[in-house]
Amino acid sequence: MAENINMSFVPNKNASVESRLSDAEDALALLADRTEYCFGNLIEDGERTERTIEKSERTVNNLQRQVTVIVQNEGEDTGAVGKFVNDEKNSEIFNDYTGNSASGQYAHIEGKDNSGAAYATHVEGWLNSVAASCTYTHVEGTHHNIETCTSSHIEGVSNYDDGGGDVIHMEGQFNTTEGGSVNHLEGKYNHIKGTTNHIEGSDNDILNGASKCHAEGWKNNVTGNCNHAENEGNTVSGEDNHASGYDNRISGKYSAVFGQGNIVTHNHNAVFGKFNVDKDLAFCVGIGTAWTPPANRKNGLELDWNGNLTLTGRVFANAFDLYCSLVDENTVIPVPAGRKNVLIEVWRNPSDSGEAGFYDCCALTLPLSAESTVIYQSGDISVTCHADESGAVVLNSTLQGVKYKAMFYN
Repeated sequence: MAENINMSFVPNKNASVESRLSDAEDALALLADRTEYCFGNLIEDGERTERTIEKSERTVNNLQRQVTVIVQNEGEDTGAVGKFVNDEKNSEIFNDYTGNSASGQYAHIEGKDNSGAAYATHVEGWLNSVAASCTYTHVEGTHHNIETCTSSHIEGVSNYDDGGGDVIHMEGQFNTTEGGSVNHLEGKYNHIKGTTNHIEGSDNDILNGASKCHAEGWKNNVTGNCNHAENEGNTVSGEDNHASGYDNRISGKYSAVFGQGNIVTHNHNAVFGKFNVDKDLAFCVGIGTAWTPPANRKNGLELDWNGNLTLTGRVFANAFDLYCSLVDENTVIPVPAGRKNVLIEVWRNPSDSGEAGFYDCCALTLPLSAESTVIYQSGDISVTCHADESGAVVLNSTLQGVKYKAMFYN
């Protein structure tokens, strides 16, 4: 059996054109000799002979193409693709040989009217520009102006870097990065000024040197560290906070808000609902109606850090109905249908700390009399209750500011 012969040919691109042409001619001559040798010693059938001829022709054609490239890169128009543009022959342009330019070492420029002046840069598409400082950068799409990013990837339309940064990934349209590094922008009209951030959607901002933040949706504004805003129009600052919904404002640390128009300025708060009253609470549900005036803001549920739960309405259950707000005297408390008894709690004025203290409680049978009944007596303090014309509970006290709670049951 004939020995295997290595006929591969790799041209030395750093050699002179005369040397490279000579090497190619020697390779062709060697190929011709070896092919004749193989045919002369061939003892297999005719089908194998045809395959050998086809393989030899492909090898010859490949060598001829390499010779053509050698000649073309020396300036002679042969119709081949690609052109070296520097003496070292390590920067190339393709497609548009008048509009494209590559001035950086190891640059690769293709498409139309693109320019790449940076080391080891790849530019494709139309009307893109990469400055000399933007080393190891890949740009594709159209109308990108990349002036300072390094080790970055830019794609889409008209994305722009303004003031440095490296390891930037921008995709979409009209996104801008301003300083910082390791940022990712996708979507449209987004803007990052910080480090290690991710932004997606439209018209979002991560600014003021923010770090490790994420904004998604529309018109969210994020600053600080490790913050997250999603959906629309939220503003998040501080540290380790989360806002979801529409037009919420959150600062402080380690807090979360969900809903619309809520405000959180304390630490470790969780707020749901809409248009809350901002307090330092472990948990809150806002039931307000508008941003302003302040009277339109209201909490329906508050859980404080002592474990006290306050509701503005009643708790309904099979066994009882709890009207659990602290209410002032002369407040009319409706009696739920079918309830036969009521337990009334009497609470003293709130202290300087804002906490109300418990006085006493009294159980009464319903319906109440229209005549006043004393339910608490201590010194000069006297608390009475009676029923109005509708049967609702009405409470009165000789001491101003006393508060009440009522639980109805069977």
